[in-house]
Amino acid sequence: MLARTRQRHDRLAGGFTLIDLLVTMTIIAVMAAVLLPRMNTNGRLRLMAGSRILASDIEMAQIMTISNPAKPIVVKFDPAQSTYWLATSADPDTPIHRPGAAQPYKVVFGSGRGRTAKDVTFALTDLDENTLTFNEQGGILDPTTEPQIKLMQGSRWITLSVSTMTGSISETSGG
Repeated sequence: MLARTRQRHDRLAGGFTLIDLLVTMTIIAVMAAVLLPRMNTNGRLRLMAGSRILASDIEMAQIMTISNPAKPIVVKFDPAQSTYWLATSADPDTPIHRPGAAQPYKVVFGSGRGRTAKDVTFALTDLDENTLTFNEQGGILDPTTEPQIKLMQGSRWITLSVSTMTGSISETSGG
């Protein structure tokens, strides 16, 4: 009887079982799955988010202009504030209201609708008065130059180029 008790005690005091290790690893994996996304500072994802938001808003302005050529919609940029908004061409400094909402159609990278694009900045090339304006067919109003918006986050960048004839958006990236 004493030998049996000693064997049982030795087995219990011997270390972790496979079940103990699996449970511990599962707990660590669940904690990592919950905590790592919150700690993620992946600039590439923020840059891509900013690019997608901006491209969709440019397309929105283009569609609104095509659907109502008498009241063209422009995209007005403020690179110093990492901000842009949709406005009428008659009053480009005043954002229009979002359809179905009482909010201005204004995006600030790192805040509100643009919160996923935190720390993203942009620079403009070939945009008169920092304004992107479409004609009634959806092309650029001044078709002599192809406007570009370069979004940057750290050493990464994405450039959105807007076709002068069709208004379609192409994307290049690097960094």
